[in-house]
Amino acid sequence: MTLAANVDGARLALDGSVIGAGNLTYTKLKPGRHSYTVSKDGYQNVSGTIDLRAGQTGVIKVTLQKVAAEQKAARNTERDYYNSASRALESGDAQTAITDFTKALELSPSYAEAYDRRADAYCQIQNKASAYDDYLRAGEIHQSRKEHEKAFSSYQEALKLDPKNTAAYLRRGNLYLERNEAIAAIADFDQVVTLDKRNVDGYLGLGRARYNQGHFDKATKHFRDARSIDSDNPVIHQYLMLSHFGAGEIKEVQKDYDKFLKCATADQVRQMRADSRFAPVLRIIE
Repeated sequence: MTLAANVDGARLALDGSVIGAGNLTYTKLKPGRHSYTVSKDGYQNVSGTIDLRAGQTGVIKVTLQKVAAEQKAARNTERDYYNSASRALESGDAQTAITDFTKALELSPSYAEAYDRRADAYCQIQNKASAYDDYLRAGEIHQSRKEHEKAFSSYQEALKLDPKNTAAYLRRGNLYLERNEAIAAIADFDQVVTLDKRNVDGYLGLGRARYNQGHFDKATKHFRDARSIDSDNPVIHQYLMLSHFGAGEIKEVQKDYDKFLKCATADQVRQMRADSRFAPVLRIIE
């Protein structure tokens, strides 16, 4: 007994099991009544039953109706939109890809892969600014999940698009610090302050990297550079405390602590006291 299915590239499920796709002929089916479902992305499913008799050929012919936009939106998951967008991107339809990647991100704002792929789509239409922003966001999400290699890749793509934008250097520098790669971090933070002489985060990054290396004098210099730009930043005074303490300059530690108390919130003071790095500092100055 044979079943001929003219389903125009759609998938055919018989009795709950997918048996193939396209305009094909299926043989060796048991006689009797069978339920079927024909499905295709972007179209409404069609279901029904067919009675198959021994020695005869049954035929399924269906006409699929496109799913209305509002029905598609109600039914699709972020993964559906991601897959649809990826197919559009591969076929060269960047604008449709951007639309569907955006819908995936509306459903799942932390979908890092969708940011990466939407950035690829923006690159196709030469929208470098939007692509840069998406690669940067993807890197941040990958980094927060400890997906370091993916984060590096996203930041690298961002820097290819705009090698003079400090944001990706800062993010990648912090990622190097997380991995205890101080030399690489220093290179990125150096690039930041070369591009922007008044970038507080760049000097903080340099100071943290030098502190991690045990170069307390160099760390202090960088933290002082940051303080010269933002003297009311309690984080800077915290790091100055640590670097002066490491260098054995206890009087300077006391000054840093007093300045920290003047500009820190109550919550920041509590956080500092709970941080184990400051335990030996507090034992000496209090």
